[in-house]
Amino acid sequence: MTESEFDINPRKEIIAFSNYPAMFDVDSVKEYEQSGAKVILIVYDLKTKVQQQIATSKTKKFGPKWVDENTLEYNNPSGTGRITKQIH
Repeated sequence: MTESEFDINPRKEIIAFSNYPAMFDVDSVKEYEQSGAKVILIVYDLKTKVQQQIATSKTKKFGPKWVDENTLEYNNPSGTGRITKQIH
């Protein structure tokens, strides 16, 4: 199963997503990884239309996931494992 770069928090009406592009073949992934492109993890409030940058990485997916209404979990951009962050 492919890791999603998008998750919605329906209680707070906020979305977590990144600008990591959708790719459908191995060659595209390899080319992107070599590009050194900056990937940004963003939380967007659907009510206020306010966008907040949470983290950045170099060509690495975040796989954001809301674990509760105030806690976002995502891949560590500078290592292994997952990071949890309180979002208010």
